[in-house]
Amino acid sequence: AAILEFGREAIRLGGSPLGAIELSRDGESLLPVVVGETASSACRESAQELAACLGRIAGANFAVMSGNGSRGIVVGRMQDFMALPFAPSFSPGRFHREDYLIKSTADGLYLLGATDLAVSNAVWDLLYRLGAWDRVAGVTVYHQSPASSARKPRVSGFSKANVPQI
Repeated sequence: AAILEFGREAIRLGGSPLGAIELSRDGESLLPVVVGETASSACRESAQELAACLGRIAGANFAVMSGNGSRGIVVGRMQDFMALPFAPSFSPGRFHREDYLIKSTADGLYLLGATDLAVSNAVWDLLYRLGAWDRVAGVTVYHQSPASSARKPRVSGFSKANVPQI
């Protein structure tokens, strides 16, 4: 299991074989949030949401930029990146469209999904693991993880939000 710490001083994630990765320190982000050049608008939105939430947690500004996936807080589908430092794979088929991974390396944190929906789930899973789930007001009708999402109000489908409820 990963060791997760956060606060105004630092956000650190540990537990991987490569050791801990520090995302922020003393109110400064240490890594940008990275999306692929060909990322969909849904992946870009997930990256923006992650950057905003990490910023509120750490009191730091997490920039969102395009990149090749070699370093940073990498958010998207594996086909969006040309230089991932490992070779992720997801099983094909409709029953695996929500598969995702969260992995840390010496140079980054990777939130990769089989689909746009899986990328969104990876972002929210990370925020849950960081202890920020109490700051989540609601989830989409498709959201399945973490299990505590069942207690959150369903405020939207994939593209239509219930603005008065939010």
